[in-house]
Amino acid sequence: MPSNENIRLNINFTFKGKSDAKRESRQAIGMAISGVGFRAAKNRQRKLQANLQRDFAPIVERELQKMARDVARMGVGIANYRNPPDGVLSIDGAVASIMQGQSGPMSISSMTGEWAARTQSYMRWKYKKYGTRKWFKNTGRLQDQLGKVSTYRSAYGPISITFKPNGNTRGGMASSLGRSAGGQSNKIMLGTLNVKPLRRLRMGDLPGIGQKAEYNRNLLAPLADSIERKLTGRKKYRPVIESFLSYYMGRKIPNAVYRKLEKSLT
Repeated sequence: MPSNENIRLNINFTFKGKSDAKRESRQAIGMAISGVGFRAAKNRQRKLQANLQRDFAPIVERELQKMARDVARMGVGIANYRNPPDGVLSIDGAVASIMQGQSGPMSISSMTGEWAARTQSYMRWKYKKYGTRKWFKNTGRLQDQLGKVSTYRSAYGPISITFKPNGNTRGGMASSLGRSAGGQSNKIMLGTLNVKPLRRLRMGDLPGIGQKAEYNRNLLAPLADSIERKLTGRKKYRPVIESFLSYYMGRKIPNAVYRKLEKSLT
């Protein structure tokens, strides 16, 4: 989840006199703006690097905890045993500017599809043994496992947060100097912030947001054997975790990180 954030410094001046004087003045002012811009960029780089884990790790951790609770609450133990989950995932609170247009809600069933019905003989056995007809819930152990962040960390790895400062030279970065709203403008790239909520999880193994999920061994095999066996079933595959992973990795967590980044750069 890389992010490129820029600082823009706009300073406007009114010039009087001959055109040559104006041009020379603009060049001198451009050099001054460039110097201020680079000093500001270096300060912002140091701030981001110094507070990287403190500022961003708790944000990602809170979202992962929400995801685990959502899986346990909306994907396991639903009462309607004839249909898949009918809940909706959405972003709470403000939306980061960079996420505008790609932050809408998503129905869970758009990815799970319609789950195949269970046989009457199985339902009689299940109810007699466990006293429930709820999906994926017999003893409650699976719901408890999927409701813990540690389950996903064990399968897909810990949080990884890195920041790579822009290493361009002063001269190379100054090439972006130009005019903006009648004044001089210098746009400087600070660097790249890379956030992986679950370090070993490959985004290519997740279905697109809102797309029907299919069985993917790369996604399910890293889970504990007891979880994988329960989710894959004996004959029919019924997606459970895919919709939550896709929405949180593709929308909710990026939005939370971008929001934090916006605030840290203001």
